[in-house]
Amino acid sequence: MLRLFVARRLAVDPAAFVHPEAAPPIEIIQWNDERPIPRDELLRRVAPADGIVATLSDRIDPELLAIAPRLRVVANHAVGYDNVEIAACTARRVQVCNTPDVLTDATADLTFALILAVARRLHEAERIVREGRWHYWAPTMLLGLELRGALLGIVGYGRIGKAVAARARGFGMEVVWCGGHASGAIPLDDLLSRADVVSIHCPLTPETRHLIGAAQLTGMKRSAILVNTARGPIVDEVALVAALEAGTIAGAGLDVFEDEPRVHPGLVGRDDVVLVPHPRPDGRACAHRRRARLAWGAAAESRQRGAPVKSLTRYLEMNVPARLAFVNITGDVERAVAESGVGEGLCLVNAMHITASVFINDDEPGLHEDYTRWLEWLAPYDPSPERYHHNRTGEDNGDAHHKRQVMGREVVVAVTKGKLDFGPWEQVFYGEFDGRRKKRVLVKVIGE
Repeated sequence: MLRLFVARRLAVDPAAFVHPEAAPPIEIIQWNDERPIPRDELLRRVAPADGIVATLSDRIDPELLAIAPRLRVVANHAVGYDNVEIAACTARRVQVCNTPDVLTDATADLTFALILAVARRLHEAERIVREGRWHYWAPTMLLGLELRGALLGIVGYGRIGKAVAARARGFGMEVVWCGGHASGAIPLDDLLSRADVVSIHCPLTPETRHLIGAAQLTGMKRSAILVNTARGPIVDEVALVAALEAGTIAGAGLDVFEDEPRVHPGLVGRDDVVLVPHPRPDGRACAHRRRARLAWGAAAESRQRGAPVKSLTRYLEMNVPARLAFVNITGDVERAVAESGVGEGLCLVNAMHITASVFINDDEPGLHEDYTRWLEWLAPYDPSPERYHHNRTGEDNGDAHHKRQVMGREVVVAVTKGKLDFGPWEQVFYGEFDGRRKKRVLVKVIGE
C-alpha cells in the first residue's frame, strides 16, 4: 500500500486524486484544517508517506526529505514552487510537480480588481459611506486615476502578466513589460519611470527578492500605483511604507506580503492601500483543473512504479483560413478516447499555436456570434504596429495573440467508463484567430 499525505484541507475531496481501484492501493492521510500544519506535525505525518500534496506554507527541504525515506513525489498545490528545494529533491530522486495555469485568469482578475480599487480609491470611499461621513457630493471628491490612456507596466510577462495585459487593453490602457520571454521588453528602470500602474507577476527567486526597493520606488511617478499579486518578498515592505508616507507613490494594492500572514503595521491603517488575503473564485472549476494537474503528476509516478497506465497521443491537423472561426472537434476527441482504450483517466486537448485556442462550451450559433463580436471589441484586427507592438516584428496578427490569451490554451476532461465525462451540453471547440497557417491540436489521453 502507498501512503499519500495531504497537508491541508482542500476545495475537493482528496480521494478524487486517486482511482478507488488503484494498484497498489493508496491510503490518503490528511491534515484537515484551514490553518497550516505545524512543522513538527508535518514531519511526523510525512515520515511514512510515499507522496505529499503540499501547499506554499509547507517547506520541502533536506530536513523533511531525510525524515521521509519513502517519499517519491511532491505535488505542490500552487503555481509557484519556492517552498520546495528542487536540488534536494532531485538528489533523492523525488519528483516534483506543480499546478501551472490553473489560477491564471483568477489571479489576473484579482490583479485588475486591485488596480481598480486603488485607482478609484474604493477602500477610502466605502469607509466614508459605512462610517456615515458622506453628506454631499463634490466635483473634487475622491479624485482618482482614470485608466483609459494610462500606462500599465508589467514586471514579469508570463502567463499571468499576459492575462493582465489583455484585461488592461480592454480598459483602454497602454501596456509595457519587462521580464519573460516575449519580445519588446524594456528595462525595469524605464518601466518604473514611465508607468502609471506597476503590476508584479515575476517568480520569487534570490534575484527578485526585494526587486522593488527604495531606489525603485523613488524612480516611480508620484501619481503611480503599485500592485503585487506574485510573492510578498519581491517588494521591500519597509521601503514601501516609507514611500507611501512620503508621498513618493500614490497607492498600493497587495494580495501577498513579505512575512505573511503578518502585515507591516504601516500598511494596515492607510486609505491609499488595499490589502486582501488571497481571495479566489468559486473553487469548483479551479479545483478541477488543479486536481487534473496533480493527477498527471501522480500518473507519472505510478508509471515509474510500473502500474498499468495506458496513454495515447493524437495530433489533429487544423487548416482554417478564416481570421476568426470556431470548429467543434468533440467527435475527433471522442474517437481518440475510444482508440486509447482508457476506461478511467483524463483527456488533455491543447492548441499548439499561440494564435489558436481550445475551450469548452455549448454548440449554439448565437454564442459563437457573441464571442466573435466580443473578441473583436476586445482586440480588433489591426495590422498596424501602432495598436499592437507585436506587429513590429513583421506579423499582422497581434490581435490573435490577445484573443487566444482570453479564450485559453487547453482543456482537461475526465474520462469515465471510456467516455468524456462532462455536462450534457458541453462540447470541445478549436478557436482560430488569424487563419494564416496550418496548425495542430494535441489530444493526450492517459489512464487505466
